Amino acid sequence: MKKIYLFLVAVLGIFMASAQSIDLLYHDEVIEGNELAITLDMDQPMRIDYIHIQNKANTELNFRVEMDKSGVSEGNDVMMCFNGTCMTETVSTPVLIDPEETYEGFDLQYLYANGVTSTVVVKFIDHNTNEVLKTLNV
Repeated sequence: MKKIYLFLVAVLGIFMASAQSIDLLYHDEVIEGNELAITLDMDQPMRIDYIHIQNKANTELNFRVEMDKSGVSEGNDVMMCFNGTCMTETVSTPVLIDPEETYEGFDLQYLYANGVTSTVVVKFIDHNTNEVLKTLNV
């Protein structure tokens, strides 16, 4: 019986060690939940918001970002950028983060021509397992 418990503890430890965990930070604060409300200033037709991705695991993380832009109103656009390079595609190439490090090169760039509310859904995905690590409604 003791051996069975020891085996279960060992298996659980291996599972926990391999699970990826991330925090998303906005203005150096952890984003709680999956909502991030951004208020746009209509006097400035472009806005950039940095979202930092913190790898909480003790293993490296190979992640990608997928963005659903179906909630963006006509005439507006949202792009995701990595290290200053913005893309119109909705799926990024993979990015590698070392264990317990924070990736600070990701941002969302909003281009809006009107005051109509737009929303995007941003998914942070483990590129190796396709596990959705976090979903953020912006």
